[in-house]
Amino acid sequence: MTAFHSAAGAPIIDGAAVVERVRAEFGVGVRSLDQVLGGQDSDAVVCLATTEDGANWAVKVSRGTRAHGLLVCAALTGLGRPGIPAPLQTPDGAPYTLYQGRILSVTQWIDGSAAYETGLAADRWREFGGLLSRVHEAPLPSTTRDQLPVERYRTPAVAVARVIDQRIHAAETRSRTDFGDTAKGALIREWCAARDSISMILGHVEELGDELRAAPADHVVTHGDAHIGNLLLDQDGEMWLLDWDEVALAPRERDLMFLMGGVLSDAPVTPEQQNWFFQGYGPAEIDQRRLAYYQCSWAVQDLADFAARVLAQPDQSAASEQALRFIRGVLSPTGIVQLARSSLQ
Repeated sequence: MTAFHSAAGAPIIDGAAVVERVRAEFGVGVRSLDQVLGGQDSDAVVCLATTEDGANWAVKVSRGTRAHGLLVCAALTGLGRPGIPAPLQTPDGAPYTLYQGRILSVTQWIDGSAAYETGLAADRWREFGGLLSRVHEAPLPSTTRDQLPVERYRTPAVAVARVIDQRIHAAETRSRTDFGDTAKGALIREWCAARDSISMILGHVEELGDELRAAPADHVVTHGDAHIGNLLLDQDGEMWLLDWDEVALAPRERDLMFLMGGVLSDAPVTPEQQNWFFQGYGPAEIDQRRLAYYQCSWAVQDLADFAARVLAQPDQSAASEQALRFIRGVLSPTGIVQLARSSLQ
């Protein structure tokens, strides 16, 4: 087995080492391990593990120590909440293990259709609303809740985005007319065309964060990435919410932002779909300042992440071209930058 790579192209871990660790910590003998492509987490790799008896499991390796989602999934499944993938536990009862500074988990494999590809009918949007409502209202045990990060209204990616903006401005100054037919050249042109919107967001996101830190708010358990790209419909028709890496205690707007226009430029949430979702979720008062903050924060993170990938990768590489496509989506009329700007206005 070879080393697996994240969406950003960096090696994460050797496949043979993963297989051995899964056997040692979770008692699962893996016959084959195949990377699942398509995810955009620059710090993680997800693999389909087939065991010696033919069962399938999702094996995930993440850089850093982001285990909060696994703790929440274990607690939610223990509470009988449907639609939450259950992680296996190690002999000491933990839903993950540490290996070379990385989080290694084994979770039930859900075989089905991605909602992003199939779309959702009205009843499915209501079901999605009910699922997320049950997450927000879940009475997690204090032993789990006390370990979760709490919203601080800070967006570290602001610093990265500003450095990228300075680099792009310098490149624009050197050559105003021709940046070359490369991914980097295209990034510079796209970024410069949207500079007014980007500058507005960068200029307000921290100001909004300062205001919100001083404003009291009820905190719930939030998923942090609750869009249809992370919904799966299994072969029995059950809906599953995947990818719990961004769990935090925060105002519910942190999740509801994904239903107020959405963050996927090629699958924006329409007013009708939003209405169906809230029929299942229930009444919710949306604080417009928090909504604007979360949209701005998401826009900044996407801009910084995808632009950094374009600048770091060789031109005409698959990783560079893919990152450029995502930047174009972020900056498109249905992208998160335009939604954030509209909220600010």
